[in-house]
Amino acid sequence: MRKALGISILGFCGGWLLSQLRAMPGGDLFAWPFASAACAMGLRAAAFVLIALALWKRREGLRWPLLLAVTFGYAASGLASGPRQGIPWLGLIVVAIAGWVSAGWVRPKETPPSSQDGAQPANVGEMLGLFVAGGGLAIAIESIARYVREFGSGLAQDDTIFGVAFLAFVALGTAAFGWLASTARTRRLSFPVLCAASAAACFASLSFIETVADPVGLKTFLDRWGVRPIDHGTLAFDLMLGAAAFVLPALLLGASLAGARGRRSLSSAVLGAALGLYLIPRFLDRGFGAAASQAETFTAQLVPYAVMATVGGAALAILSESRRRPIARYVALALALPCALVVLGHTIKPIFVLDPWSSRPILPYLAFDTPMGLATIENSVGGLKVASLARHQITPETRESASDSQRLRDSFALISPARRKEGSIQVLFVGQLSAFRANELTTLGATRIDRSAAWWKAMPRLEAALFENGDVSQNLQMPEGEVLSPDEARRRLADGKYDIVIAPPVPGDAPAIAHVDAPEKTVVVRWLRLDEPLRGVTAREPAVLSAAGLDMPALGIVTNASTPSADAAERPRTLPSSRFDMFVPTPLAWSLVREPNRVDKARSAAFQSLATSWHPAPTPFIKGLELHYSVQAPSSPFEKDEDRIEISDPALDQLKIDARGELDAFTRAMWEWIAGVLVGKRDVTRIEKYVAPVAAAHAPWSALEVSLAYADLESLDAPAAIARLEPVVARDPAAWRAWFALGEAREITGNASGSAAAFKHADDLLPGQNWIRRRFAMAACRAGDPAGRRVAQELLAQKPKDTQMQAFVAPGPPPPAPTSYQPQE
Repeated sequence: MRKALGISILGFCGGWLLSQLRAMPGGDLFAWPFASAACAMGLRAAAFVLIALALWKRREGLRWPLLLAVTFGYAASGLASGPRQGIPWLGLIVVAIAGWVSAGWVRPKETPPSSQDGAQPANVGEMLGLFVAGGGLAIAIESIARYVREFGSGLAQDDTIFGVAFLAFVALGTAAFGWLASTARTRRLSFPVLCAASAAACFASLSFIETVADPVGLKTFLDRWGVRPIDHGTLAFDLMLGAAAFVLPALLLGASLAGARGRRSLSSAVLGAALGLYLIPRFLDRGFGAAASQAETFTAQLVPYAVMATVGGAALAILSESRRRPIARYVALALALPCALVVLGHTIKPIFVLDPWSSRPILPYLAFDTPMGLATIENSVGGLKVASLARHQITPETRESASDSQRLRDSFALISPARRKEGSIQVLFVGQLSAFRANELTTLGATRIDRSAAWWKAMPRLEAALFENGDVSQNLQMPEGEVLSPDEARRRLADGKYDIVIAPPVPGDAPAIAHVDAPEKTVVVRWLRLDEPLRGVTAREPAVLSAAGLDMPALGIVTNASTPSADAAERPRTLPSSRFDMFVPTPLAWSLVREPNRVDKARSAAFQSLATSWHPAPTPFIKGLELHYSVQAPSSPFEKDEDRIEISDPALDQLKIDARGELDAFTRAMWEWIAGVLVGKRDVTRIEKYVAPVAAAHAPWSALEVSLAYADLESLDAPAAIARLEPVVARDPAAWRAWFALGEAREITGNASGSAAAFKHADDLLPGQNWIRRRFAMAACRAGDPAGRRVAQELLAQKPKDTQMQAFVAPGPPPPAPTSYQPQE
């Protein structure tokens, strides 16, 4: 009983160690978006070194109860509590003590090794061979793991589930086949043979990944197990993919671990595995500024090299075993060497896992492997180029562009007004710069933009693709500035070279918030998305809340914030130090939630935590946000954007109370967003109840007055809408939305020429939008303006099946104008 308990504790501690020693984002400023690959693999290698030291004196192979306990400890740590930010020193000390005590319970009595039981210590040749074999096997399996991770949702819980699938099959392999590998005739020699077989089996895993990287292949595989593509990122999806990808190498690895014999045998292989993991980022590192024409190594290419290394190391270990008869060694060699022949039967080519579970095909402009993962440049929905790394978007997509711009504006608003007035702002951007972001930063006053992050060596190649033909209306030249290594960027920051440091958010696990060592004159803003649980996030420094309305909110952790601007319209909404993780679900619970439902739940938990930790009582603003996000619910993807948003009266009541005071940038954008959503919902009652009082209290407010004009149109009072809109366009001629609404109102009253003129203003202010040009063409045709027929013909040439436009180019009078307001889809 004591021995069984010791094995369980020892295995649990080992699994906990493997789970916790992983690199998480944050902590260091330059690891805010991503921890570096060198750090991630270094920590994993360190865990293997500790395991090798624990196994140094072990004479027998591993048994399935120990491996099952490792699996349980790994799962319990990763799915019940989740990985901790930074290195959990206290936990490591506790685990070390528990492991030391339990190891004493399971240590057998010392007996002299004999040639009969094969337990004599490994000689130098065996140790070297097993070291090389272990390194090659680790590289082969980690190459498969790099692809498997790209099938997850990019969270630590996905890595844990994939790891649990792998470890479970290793334990199963030991239990099911270990007795064959540990018999008197096979033990010791079976260890290197099965290591070579396990590495060769990675070709089967590679073939499976190539199959499911295609949407049809993935759907066929998932249908077989009753899982759907919409389940991507859930426990069932991850387990199925991980199990299928790792089953054969893991089973063979489990059998090999049971066949190890002799001191230093297991530890030599594990130390080799540590070195193999450490070297993987170096193999994929192309250097700084490598051109697209330069030859590069891709992940799949590592597998044949790893198999050859494993087979070579296994052969050396077999031939160096001096206590077994030559015939046994030759038989083992004959079994190991054919594993190298598998390499000759496979053509290795790059494999790109480009969201095969998605209904939208992805055709990247650029795709290449980096130590961090697969890097791509692709089109997002809406056409804006977006860069991704390890399937995390590192530049904003079209839908997020407004929120990203607002975050940059809120960041600059934290610089002292006097310094902004001087101009020539020096920026350090800890993230991926795009043409869209560069345009916004230069508009705000940045004259130099240096860039740095964990993937800094790949930045020039990504920037070249992002700035090609610009993401803005005109080609944009690269701004002045350099791509810097984190060490060089840290040195320049310490020397006071920058006015502001901006670290934009990246989807995935919340980064750790640590102290930033920056000169007092340098403002540092680190942005957090609220789309995933903020596990372990406690803001000890002031925070800024930013969003384009209430869509895609983000939290900015601010260091060295200056005195806010006197202009309330540009002043960001600040929050005191608070907790954001009081209602965070466990990783296991979160893995049971489908991805489309996660965003609303994560935001609700964040604002509920914020409201609960706010003392003495939450303000109406925070209470309103908590109520708003708590009522959001999953909706059909076929609904309009406005219909998918839940608007609750209790939330609006609290937000209206907050709006009685001075409005900052966030609150103004929020009310304009609320008004736009209510217009889309055609909710006249709430517009009059909530929007009208806020607009009256802070008049003039063009955006809200446009919303009130639409309420007039819905109420069949077009003259009132015209009377409300004409002062708006006179006061703010650049308000394209007001011009468009005025065109709709004039159209209803029969003023065709006035309607055409208003639509023409909107088209001039927002060129290239065919839905505006259509309305101008209709109104101009009704007014007898030849330009209307010409524009209608151009639109019909682009979309010949547009039956509505066909009526305006046909002979005879055009169709009459509507007599009541009907929103255009």
